[in-house]
Amino acid sequence: MYLMEEAIFADYAFVRVAKADRLGNCRFRKAQNNFNEAMGKNAKITLVEADEIIEVGNLAPEDVHLPGVYVNKVILSTEEKDIEKRTFRKSTEERIALAIGSGSAASKRETIVRRAAKELKDGMVVNLGIGLPLLAPSLLPEGVHVILQSENGILGMGSYPEPGEEDADLINAGKETIALETGASVFGSHESFGMIRAGKIDMSMLGALQVGMYGGKSTPIHSYLSPFENLCCRSCQFYAPRESERHWRCYGPSCQPDEDESYRHNGT
Repeated sequence: MYLMEEAIFADYAFVRVAKADRLGNCRFRKAQNNFNEAMGKNAKITLVEADEIIEVGNLAPEDVHLPGVYVNKVILSTEEKDIEKRTFRKSTEERIALAIGSGSAASKRETIVRRAAKELKDGMVVNLGIGLPLLAPSLLPEGVHVILQSENGILGMGSYPEPGEEDADLINAGKETIALETGASVFGSHESFGMIRAGKIDMSMLGALQVGMYGGKSTPIHSYLSPFENLCCRSCQFYAPRESERHWRCYGPSCQPDEDESYRHNGT
């Protein structure tokens, strides 16, 4: 038996683009695509806010990311782009200290992320959740390189930028400013989740408030969302652990391999 769930259609989509011509053809810049392309094609009425409106013919056909047939109206943006989380490059020690905080739980958090980092092998394509998992690449030994995927549409995500190099169109799923690695690519969030569903991501490493005691695909993950946080994407916590080849599912300070090569928290 199969159950078909029909797609949800939006009545309106408000889309931000870098350039749009007077036919409504649109081009995104860097990681600006996010869900803009998918929702621009989905909604009954699509309203585009463009950083620049250009004449027809000034946008190369191969540079059109959202064809004008989907667009109902183009409006010239009059506001500066806001960067919500200006995050700059820091040393590994500084990043760990900021992430783990203080108090009795700090040493346990550091143990968790250092243990988790040992799961990353050279050449892996890895999706990292917000929080402690973002520290894992900083703890890799010399000579080990992984390719980071961000669900808002980046493959080859790099470290944080130096002050003055931040870009409003280059952020991760937590809205932090980032840089790109050499050879990186950018695309829409729908493409990002297509990679995850197709099993192209070797590992997903997620942060969570609470998880089940034992590993396995039925492990429940309980997370939380502060009312003051506005994140780009939470869907990864649903899709990535189910579709990645492996996923890190231990959030305790002491881990032991089970017979099925999953990991469990031993209660300490």
